[in-house]
Amino acid sequence: MNNEHRQVSDAAPPAHRHIDVPAHQTQAHAADVVRTQLDTIYDRTPPNRLAGETKPQNTSVGAPYDQTYAAVPYDWQHYHNAWQSYYQQYYQRYYLQQLTTHRQQQLADKARAAATQPAQAHGEQQFIVGTDPAATQQSKMTLMRGALLSQISDRANKVRRSHHFVPIVSALAVGLIFLFLQYNRVVFAEVQAYVTPGTSAAEADSILVDPTTDVNVGSAPKLIIPKINVDANVDYSINTLQDGPIQAGLRDGVVHYALPGADSLPGQVGNTVLLGHSSNDIFDPGNSKFVFVLLDHMEVGDVFYVHYQGTRYIYKVTDKKVIKPTEVSTLQINNGKPLVTLVTCTPLGTDLRRLLVIGEQISPDPGSARQPATSAASAPSVTLPGSSPTLLDRIYSFFFH
Repeated sequence: MNNEHRQVSDAAPPAHRHIDVPAHQTQAHAADVVRTQLDTIYDRTPPNRLAGETKPQNTSVGAPYDQTYAAVPYDWQHYHNAWQSYYQQYYQRYYLQQLTTHRQQQLADKARAAATQPAQAHGEQQFIVGTDPAATQQSKMTLMRGALLSQISDRANKVRRSHHFVPIVSALAVGLIFLFLQYNRVVFAEVQAYVTPGTSAAEADSILVDPTTDVNVGSAPKLIIPKINVDANVDYSINTLQDGPIQAGLRDGVVHYALPGADSLPGQVGNTVLLGHSSNDIFDPGNSKFVFVLLDHMEVGDVFYVHYQGTRYIYKVTDKKVIKPTEVSTLQINNGKPLVTLVTCTPLGTDLRRLLVIGEQISPDPGSARQPATSAASAPSVTLPGSSPTLLDRIYSFFFH
């Protein structure tokens, strides 16, 4: 019963399908459709085949694969170079454009920050972007120049912050300080010589009085030289040739040098020697470091005045010479006249030589001059005092004396 029902079902399909197609015919028709479509596909020119190329004659199963992977002649080197050139130009222009945009933004920020300041003369470098090879090359040179300047600036900043740079600057500073302490008297002497006022010889002569007239002045001993603007106290109390007491007396003016054979006093026959600084260390005490800074300006015929024990003595310059510090015998002048010799160091700022300005008394009457109390035939072996010790001299004395 079941078999009969199955056979009926296979022979006659259900009425609700409304399809009456034999099974074998349907399969054959579908196969033909697929074959037609495949033939259509392989009849076309494949992507890797040139137009007009003939279709391979092999119709075996492997034919479609042979057609797909057929060898095609092509210039791959040219293809690769073209793409490489394209990407190179593309990225070059892209990054240059980005750099230009960034640079322009920086310039705009600087312009807003310095709106009230004048534009700098050198300006800012501009970048050129485009397809022109010359413009591209100029942009590259601009970039290289900017990078080089930036590198130089960075290295300069590193040098300034370097630990090796600090000792060099410190050594230079110490050296400059040492030079200033050693030679400041040279600098200040030149300045004093330039700014110190004076009077002309005619103005100095205008205050001459009758040589036969005694003029009473104050009891303070003084030296007055109108031409070089000197009005200094004179210390006659130092009776030694030692340098220490003489240097102490020179701090406050001029010192009488009690040299045997040249130790007379104003109004006496013989030579009265008066010492004064032309320059001295600026840090030394006293106000007479440059009292004779212009003594070299004195010439024969100029006059100067010495006040001693209430009397004004007038002297006229008769000679001027430069000697070594050891030539003290030059000061022993015994010509029977009352003289005054002004002594200082020369050249300015040094004590290499001694400048002598010798004046002969013209008032009061030189004929009334007295003889000195003591006299000596020869001078002792001494050196004329000069400037105070320099920094090196003091260091040497500290360690070796």
